[in-house]
This record gives sequence, structure tokens and C-alpha cells, in this order.
Amino acid sequence: MNQIIKKVIKNLLRFRLIARLFRNVFSRDSTNIENLKIKRNVAIYDLGVNPATFDITYFLYEASCYFRNYGIEKFELLIIANMKVRPWEQKTGMINFINTEKKKQRIYDILLPIAHLYQECESVDVVSNISTVNHILSCAALVYPYTYSIRYPQKINHRTIYKHEQKGTKFDGIAINQDDTDRVKQWLEQYNVDQPFVTLTLRSYPFQESRNSDYKLLKQFSNYLNNSGFLVVLIPDTENIDRPNELRGCPVFFQGAFNIYQRAALYELAYTNLFTSNGTHSLSVFNKRSSFIFTKVVTEYHPVEHLEDRGFLYGSQPFSKRRGVWIWEEESLEVLISAFEKIKNWKNEC
Repeated sequence: MNQIIKKVIKNLLRFRLIARLFRNVFSRDSTNIENLKIKRNVAIYDLGVNPATFDITYFLYEASCYFRNYGIEKFELLIIANMKVRPWEQKTGMINFINTEKKKQRIYDILLPIAHLYQECESVDVVSNISTVNHILSCAALVYPYTYSIRYPQKINHRTIYKHEQKGTKFDGIAINQDDTDRVKQWLEQYNVDQPFVTLTLRSYPFQESRNSDYKLLKQFSNYLNNSGFLVVLIPDTENIDRPNELRGCPVFFQGAFNIYQRAALYELAYTNLFTSNGTHSLSVFNKRSSFIFTKVVTEYHPVEHLEDRGFLYGSQPFSKRRGVWIWEEESLEVLISAFEKIKNWKNEC
């Protein structure tokens, strides 16, 4: 009986939210696009249901697609600093690695910098006061997710994201500040990186360790790249910045582990970027001037069934546009070389 009552209340709340959307968007005063543009159009990333990770980049894309449907190219982002521990964080053990304090730190180390880099995001604020959020919701012309409320926050909808991608929905995405590009170029010059280079973003994390980088394999791939006339630059894991013995001959861009702006600039300057099952790939995926290879798409923690349930179909190559490769096969030197050669062929055709 309690479940039925909860369901009825939830449906009533959804109806109220839809009514609010109808009133704000479809009323005579609001249908005018110019009127929408001068009002607040707000996307809400609630940490009560969303992770404090690079996933926010996918959310920004999702939100931008929604607002563009109404002719709105810029929006405000509200990050709701809800620090409660979610059930899946306890179930997976993630809370042991990203506790409340680390989650707060990630707001400023990861979420805010990414929001600043994303062109459609006009401004970003961190809010924890419920009355402030409710006031903003009541005054906004458009809100995304459009059924959002403090009582029933909405999380990233991956199915919606991949539907937008399949339709080819326009987006501007990440843009790099010239100052950050110049700083990275100075670093490259300092470390004699004077040839086309490939970045290897390392994952060395105690959470879901099977997703970590295979250093022996990366050493083999690094040798192949060197023999092909390419240099290799490493970006260490933020949680473990030690240089692997297998890759001790490669320069390490240590600041990339802590500075999102310079990390993103390095990804744009690189010939291509190799990612091993980590969220940092989004800085390249959503930068149209950056190339990427993503390996370990399928893992024991992300089986095919789970990915397809989110709309990420087996073998698909979202956001690639002849600049990126998603590797669905088991990781091997042959597979990495094949992906790199594909990138090289695309670049040679340009």
C-alpha cells in the first residue's frame, strides 16, 4: 500500500512539473524565442543522484541538446551540492575511495573547470540551499531535466544522450583558452616534444582495478609509436602519480593530473589520445579538435548488456566523426595498432 501511495504522489508531482513546463514554455508570453533568451534557462546537475566525475561532460551535452530544441544556445548550470551517500556508492564500495570530503573537492577540481570549458554553459554556480534552488526553479523559463524537483531529482539520461548523438544534434562542446594552450606548448618545448605525439592517460586506481592500464601492453604500443615517428606523453592517474617503470622513458605531464584546463589543452594538441576505461576521455570526445582512442569499453563492471541498456550499442562509435575509435574487442597490441592506423588514415585524407 505504501508503494502505491508513493507512486501516486510521484505521478502527481510529475504532473505539476509538466504543468509548470507548459505554463512557462507554451504560454503566449513565453513562446517567443527572444523572450526565452532574456530569461534564465537552467540545467541542474544534482550530486544527490549524479556522480562527481567527468560524467558531467555528458550531462552538459545532454542539456545543450534540450535547450537547442527551443533555439537557446546558452544556459546556466547549477550544481546541487547534495553530499548524501547514494546506495550504489555503498554497494560498489566507491564510497571507500570517494568519500564526502573528496566529493566536495571534486566539485572544484573537476566539475567547475569542465563547466567553464563547455561553450554552451554560460555560467555555473554551486548551490546547497534548498530555498535558493526552489526560487531559481520558479523564475526560470526552461529547466533541464524538465521534470526536476528537489524532492525528485533527475540523473543523467544516457539513452537520451545517445539518441541525440545518433540524430547528429549540433553542439559546440569544449573550447580551450589560448593561455592554457601556450602554457602546454611551453612544457612540450621544455621536454623536447618536437614531433607529433600521442598521450597515454593512465588509470591506476584501487577501485575496479581490472579497468586499470596494462603497463606492459602500453610499453609495446609506445615502442610501436616511437618506431613510427611519434613521441609519447604520459598523464598519470590523479590518485597515483608515480611513473610506471615500464614507461620510464616517456615524459610525464604531471600538471595534467590536477589541472583540467591544461589537460584538455594537451589533448587538443596531441596527434591522438589513448584512454583506458576512464572518464577523462570526455575532454577529448566533446572537443571537436581532439582525437581519441578508447579501450576497455567492455569490462566486468560494464558488460555489454549494461551498456546497451543505456543506449550504447555494441560496436557503435558515438561522437567519432572520423576522429575517434571505441575499442569493443579485448585489449591487445594488434587492436591498438589497428585503431591508431585508422586515425592516421583519416588524418592523411584531410
